[in-house]
Amino acid sequence: NNTTTCAKWAISVKPSPTIDMYNQVKALKAKGKEIIDFGIGEMNPEIPVPKLMKDGVIDAILADDTHYISAQGDAELIDALVADFSTNFNIQYSNKQIGIFPGPKDAIFKTCMCFLDPTATRNRTLIFTPTYEAFENVPYLLTGKDPVVSETDANFLPKIDELAKVLAKDHTIKLIIINSPNNPTGAVYPEELLKQMADVISQYPEIIVIFDEVYRTITYDGFVFSNICKYLPKQTMSIGGVSKEVAGTGLRLGYAAGPAEYISIMTTIQGNTTSCVYLPGQKGWAKFLKGDQDMSLRLDIRDGLLRRRDHMVNKMKSSKIIEPLIQFNIPAGAFYLFVNVERLFGKKSPSGKEIKTDKDVADYFLSEGEKGVACLPGSLFNKPGYLRIAYARSV
Repeated sequence: NNTTTCAKWAISVKPSPTIDMYNQVKALKAKGKEIIDFGIGEMNPEIPVPKLMKDGVIDAILADDTHYISAQGDAELIDALVADFSTNFNIQYSNKQIGIFPGPKDAIFKTCMCFLDPTATRNRTLIFTPTYEAFENVPYLLTGKDPVVSETDANFLPKIDELAKVLAKDHTIKLIIINSPNNPTGAVYPEELLKQMADVISQYPEIIVIFDEVYRTITYDGFVFSNICKYLPKQTMSIGGVSKEVAGTGLRLGYAAGPAEYISIMTTIQGNTTSCVYLPGQKGWAKFLKGDQDMSLRLDIRDGLLRRRDHMVNKMKSSKIIEPLIQFNIPAGAFYLFVNVERLFGKKSPSGKEIKTDKDVADYFLSEGEKGVACLPGSLFNKPGYLRIAYARSV
C-alpha cells in the first residue's frame, strides 16, 4: 500500500462533505435521477456573477493582463479593498495589511500555516459547533491535532463562560475560529457578544482569531454584521472573498486582512506555494469594487437570497406533514436552514429502513423516491440530529 509513506494525518483527514455531496449528486444525475440540490452552498446560475465583474475579468484577459503579479496581490485590487473596508464596513486597513489568495479556504490554510507549529505547546484550534468542515480539517492537515470543540447555545452562539473556562484550562490553543454570518446555522454574532469574546481572548495575546466573514454582506431582518477585529486588531485575521458576495464560488478569489507582519509572512508562504493569484480575476474584482461602492449589486444578491429564505421558511411552516417533524431557527444571515430532524428518528422509510441518525434522514431524501433531495447531515458539521439546507436555489 503506497499510502504507508504518506503523513498519517494526510491519510486520515476527512473529505470535504460539501464537495463529497457535489460528487454524489453529479453521479446520480448522470444516471438519470432528478435531484433537487440543497447540498452545496452555491448560488450560480440562479444568482449569477454580476456583469460588472464578468466584464472586468474579460477586459483583463483581452488586455493581456495574464502575467505574474506580486504574491501579496494586485495593487489596484488591494487599494479597492482598503476603500471598501473603510466605506462600507468602517474598518481601517493599510495596503500592507491585506493579502489576496486563491479563495477564502486557501486564505484560511495559509493563515494556519502562519501560526500553527506542530512542535509548539500551543498548536491546536478552538472551534464552535456546528462548524464548517475546513475549520476542523485544514488545521489537522498541518498538525495532525484534533480541534478543541466548544458547544454553542440554543441560538448557535458561543457561551462566554465556557470560552473563559476553556482558555483558562487548555494551554494548547493557538487559534480560535469565528464564523459570522455562520455556516451552517445562519446565525449572526451580535456586536456585544463579540466584544465579550474579545474581553476574554485579549487576556491571551499569544492566541490569534481567524474571523471568517465570507457571508458578511448577507444579513436579514435588521441584523448587522460585526467583526471582532474592532476589539482585537492585533489578534485578528479576517478572511473573506467573492465566493458568496458576488456568487463567484468558482472564481477562487479571497483575502486575508490583519497585522502587516502576519500578511508579510503569508505573502512569503504564497510566493513559495501558489506564486500568485491569477491576475484577470483580481482585475475583475477591483473593477467590481470600484463600481459597487454603494454595495447596491451585493445587496441585490442579498435581497434575492432573502426571497428564497422566506419562500423556504413559509413552505416548511405551512406543510402539515413536514412542520410537526422539524424544528429550526429562522436564519439571520448566510443562506442555510439548519433543521433539527430528531423527531424523525425511530420512524421507517417507505422501503422499510429504520431512521436512526441524521445521515439516515439525508440518505432517505437523496435516494428514495422518484426525485432525490440533496442536503447535508448535521453530524458532518459536528452537530448530529440536524440537516443543513442550502436554499440559494430557484423558486
